[in-house]
Amino acid sequence: MIMLKSKRGLTIAEVIVASLLVAIIAAVAYNFYVLAKDTWFHSFVQGDMQTEAILGIEKMLYGVDATRKGIMEAQDIVTPVVGASSSQIELVDQDDDTLSRLFFQLGDTLVYTDEFDVDTVIIDGDVETLTFTHPTADVIVINLVLERAIRGKVITVNLSTSARIRNI
Repeated sequence: MIMLKSKRGLTIAEVIVASLLVAIIAAVAYNFYVLAKDTWFHSFVQGDMQTEAILGIEKMLYGVDATRKGIMEAQDIVTPVVGASSSQIELVDQDDDTLSRLFFQLGDTLVYTDEFDVDTVIIDGDVETLTFTHPTADVIVINLVLERAIRGKVITVNLSTSARIRNI
């Protein structure tokens, strides 16, 4: 009687090849995971910055709070003059033309100074540029650029809007 040898198990070469294939698949999957995680994080930060820019512009246009009026309620725009641009805007109040308010960039912060010279921070950090353009007597164009460096990548948000001043 002849006995046949049964083959059970794997040779060392088969184990090495299988291990290499699993390692390659794991490395590719990990790279996709890291890329997806970074993309999600940068998108999250950019969305946060866009929200911050929108809220900052809304505060400039409509007022910092219920008692502090914004650009749209101004009686007059002192700075910038019509046809010019500036990094700050000075407003004269509708109710009392001797009281002026100011929005301006201080370093990387957007600041509001009320008629009592009290400063309120509107956007704390990330402000790269703030420009007010006064093309006509009753229109103001606001351009706000926020920039933040995250993990070696610079994320930029550029928001621009124009507003018609109601009281001019």
